[in-house]
Amino acid sequence: MRRSHRTHQRLDEPLLLGHDPFQQKGGHVAEIKVMSAGAVKSVVSALGAEFERNAGNKLNLNFGTAGSLRERIKDGESADLVVLSESAIAELVKLGLVVADTVVDLGRTVTGVVVREGGSVPDISTPEAFKQAPLNARSVAYTDPKAGGSDGIMFSALLEKLGIAEAINKKAVLGKSGHDVRHRSLKAAQRSGQRLSVRFCL
Repeated sequence: MRRSHRTHQRLDEPLLLGHDPFQQKGGHVAEIKVMSAGAVKSVVSALGAEFERNAGNKLNLNFGTAGSLRERIKDGESADLVVLSESAIAELVKLGLVVADTVVDLGRTVTGVVVREGGSVPDISTPEAFKQAPLNARSVAYTDPKAGGSDGIMFSALLEKLGIAEAINKKAVLGKSGHDVRHRSLKAAQRSGQRLSVRFCL
């Protein structure tokens, strides 16, 4: 499953590709505020560091779930660059909070299933097999949909559709973000002394 992420910025030039549209007259350093979904944190952080080295300007990076950042923008918070899911950007465009002709596709994130090292690989080749995989797992970790993460919301809805939400959520390890999911799932494994058979990384 793939989910596209889009960027919006106030200027027409690409921000993180070496060109500096924020260069101020007189050589003053500009601080550029970026609000980005946590799913692309590693990419944005790496490109941001390169941009700072090349341009000499400072990035103020703000990461969170797509849902929480969308709500902050709707509540009046502003940024020079926004990196969110396609659906979140579309909603902000509709509300007039971002300029439609500055929206560009940045890339796609992939939703996958991760198995703890040494564990057996589950069969997810068919819908029924996929349904059985989390049911057979000792523990399942995914992003808490209440945190506003688009993938957590999607996965929660999928569990409901498959009719296994109640069974899975009894043993689910919920995180505030994808990075938090990884941390919490490893902590749970250490406390229990057991392996997590399947971790759904969303």
